[in-house]
Amino acid sequence: DDLVVKPFKISSIGECLAKWLGDHAKDAKPPSEEVAAETAASGGADAAGKEEDLFEPALLDNLKEIAGEGFEAVLENLRTLYVDNAPAAFETLEASIGQAEAKGIEEAAHGLKSMSMNIAAKSTGDICAAIEQAGRDGDLDEAKRQHEALQSNFARLIDHLRSNEA
Repeated sequence: DDLVVKPFKISSIGECLAKWLGDHAKDAKPPSEEVAAETAASGGADAAGKEEDLFEPALLDNLKEIAGEGFEAVLENLRTLYVDNAPAAFETLEASIGQAEAKGIEEAAHGLKSMSMNIAAKSTGDICAAIEQAGRDGDLDEAKRQHEALQSNFARLIDHLRSNEA
């Protein structure tokens, strides 16, 4: 086990990842220039939504800095973890909203926000941050309004990630 305490420096996350990924991270290869050119030419999108609409380039750049040459492997692992765990977090959030539990809304939205930001899904993370704040403020109407926006955003994100799994 290991942990990095918030607020953290990118270098401390890099050290932690390097410790746990070891040689596995060194084996990861970035996509070829040909694949990158094909992706750019096709608009970088699939039927589930454009990648640039779902993921924040600056957050991906931060992850690249942290992971170094192991970026592709780290990103793939994070996205797999997201697909495996985020739907349950989303259901927990929905249940808390349905039961009008402000504290539960705040906590569930915080968890989903963190998961989303870890994979650079900033638009999803931003909506979750608004829901988290609404829960903290006890503003259940705002939490419900933001949840409506989250439903389609989250569905697009999950569909995109699942359609791009290896």
